[in-house]
Amino acid sequence: GSHVVTGWETDTSSQTSASQAGILHGDNSDIPAFRWYDKASGEIIASSNTKVLPILEEEHSNGNGLLSDNGASRGNLLSGDAPYVMNTASTLTDRSRFHASEFQAYFANPYNLTRTILLFLWDVILELRQRRWAIKNDIQPRLDRHHRGGVYPLIRAVMTTFMRELNIYTLVGDMFAGRPSAYATFVGYDEIAHHSGVLDPGAFDALHKLDQQFARVESAIKDAPRPYHLVILSDHGQTGGATFKQR
Repeated sequence: GSHVVTGWETDTSSQTSASQAGILHGDNSDIPAFRWYDKASGEIIASSNTKVLPILEEEHSNGNGLLSDNGASRGNLLSGDAPYVMNTASTLTDRSRFHASEFQAYFANPYNLTRTILLFLWDVILELRQRRWAIKNDIQPRLDRHHRGGVYPLIRAVMTTFMRELNIYTLVGDMFAGRPSAYATFVGYDEIAHHSGVLDPGAFDALHKLDQQFARVESAIKDAPRPYHLVILSDHGQTGGATFKQR
């Protein structure tokens, strides 16, 4: 009875950069996709490009974003004009907004570092096992070995464990600091589902582990200096299907 599940419908561009621009800045105009061809410049624009994102945010921000009132941005594409940012792609090239204090406490604790390394290595092993399982059982559609081989197991482990642990730890810190608002992106399920499929057991395993971490955040509310409400939002949808290249 304490939680409410509700639905919402995204815009035509159902992906993170457009959704976050709308949620954090109230404006997602002219963001038609995660990647698109810009006629004016004659170039392919990618939402993950850290050189493009500051310009994109400047074009859509009026300085009064969702997090502008002493809020915090954790692991997002856009900052929402937050004064406290960590691993926020639109601010990575702005050294004036980089503050080591945002996450130094996490690494100062030997337990946190050891735990994260072990979780990281375990997730690499999980990806190797899950890829072999998908090939053995001829799961279709799936990305080929090239997309799930090479350095991908390491990239996945960064997204599913390192980023998750750092986000959770800093969010709890934000609550103990009494910050009025914080927005964090957890990309673990998204990362696995893009490569393995939305119904892949590994994707659901990532959701289960994320739910456990949300419980940590929820329990921390009891000791926070002010009340907090948690909003767990899926900022876009996904459909299972073969890639254009495969078709």
